[in-house]
Amino acid sequence: MIRRIALVAAAGALAVPALAAADNSDTPQAKSPAQQCRALQRTMGNGPFAGAYGTNDNRSNAFGKCVSQQARDQRKNRREAVQECRTEAAAQPGSPGNSGNAPKGGIGQCVSEKAKQKNGEDQNATLNAAKTCKRLRRDEPQQFAQRYGARANAFGKCVSSTARARHDDES
Repeated sequence: MIRRIALVAAAGALAVPALAAADNSDTPQAKSPAQQCRALQRTMGNGPFAGAYGTNDNRSNAFGKCVSQQARDQRKNRREAVQECRTEAAAQPGSPGNSGNAPKGGIGQCVSEKAKQKNGEDQNATLNAAKTCKRLRRDEPQQFAQRYGARANAFGKCVSSTARARHDDES
């Protein structure tokens, strides 16, 4: 398990220069799964972060579970981006996607841009949901406990449902 986390972190470190070079102020910057989880952990705090992502019996693996979840989400976003770009290319007569002779950067560039956009939107939705839940738990503890429960996973339930609701609203 530690090797997987190290591999994901190393892959993320290699991806950082590429993301920095492709800075576009209109597009939220997607980060590697490990970077996203560090940002979430800073925003939420260690206790709520562990509550949001769950832990093993020794309460030590919330970060690994977060990285795994973020990596799954990024793969899903890439698959969706591939499908969208193929659909767009097929709809344009004489396009590289329609003729099957795509030049370098055609479909690939489309997929990259769409996947980065989706990853950035997911990251922002999760960070904003964590901030919202943290504020709700602090300012209205009774309402928070009534809606999400009083167990250790209550914060995670709040973040998950809030992020999902925001993502559905934006779609």
